[in-house]
Amino acid sequence: SADACAIASSSGVLHHCTAVGKVLLAFDGAALGRGALSRLTPDTITDRLTLEAQLDTVRACGYATAVGELEPGLAAVAAPVLGADGRALAAISICGPAM
Repeated sequence: SADACAIASSSGVLHHCTAVGKVLLAFDGAALGRGALSRLTPDTITDRLTLEAQLDTVRACGYATAVGELEPGLAAVAAPVLGADGRALAAISICGPAM
């Protein structure tokens, strides 16, 4: 839902399972905390090595996706807003129902 997108992007806690969070992590706009990665759905990435591999892909492609990771049936794509140093200052995202 749109509420889930807003909560995830503003909470700072759910970076591993949102498109905005993955973009911020990939482009040094946020840091992943220590401890376990929460599983919110069967599709949520909870393995740090798997997440790191996905962040490498995000860096290479320049955008991130999250499909069913935050909420079943929710899909999102995000791209970073980069500063002169190449770090993410912000991200822009759109979400909607997964097809």
